[in-house]
Amino acid sequence: MLAQVLSQLGIDNTLWYQLAIFIIFFVVVRFLFFKPFLELILMRKTKTTGVEGEASTLVKQAEDKEEEYRQKLYAARVQARRIRDEILQESKDKASVTLALARKAAKNRIESGREEIIKESEKAMKDLESHVGKISSLFVDKVMKSGVGV
Repeated sequence: MLAQVLSQLGIDNTLWYQLAIFIIFFVVVRFLFFKPFLELILMRKTKTTGVEGEASTLVKQAEDKEEEYRQKLYAARVQARRIRDEILQESKDKASVTLALARKAAKNRIESGREEIIKESEKAMKDLESHVGKISSLFVDKVMKSGVGV
């Protein structure tokens, strides 16, 4: 019955030869083409995945370096602000000391000027008092000679 079905389909004894040739051809093509091609694809995939992994590692390292840079930059800015504030405070202290000295010197100068003015006015008063008698006698003499009020 199988023979009748095969003969109706047009299949004869050459099927076995064709099948053997196909299997031999498949084995040869598999070793010559498919296996090297599959190895090439696998190698590319490994390299690509490896490169992607390496790239992600490098990106991670770059991010770590960037974070380290930002931390150092922040620390440097904080230190710069601290140094600036210290210098500013020193300048303010020096300015206040200089200002206090200048005020003291000005106060001393004003006091010495005041004392000098007081001494000069006292001297002028003494000179005036010593001349008052002479001036009043001259005045009286002049008034008497002119005869005003008599």
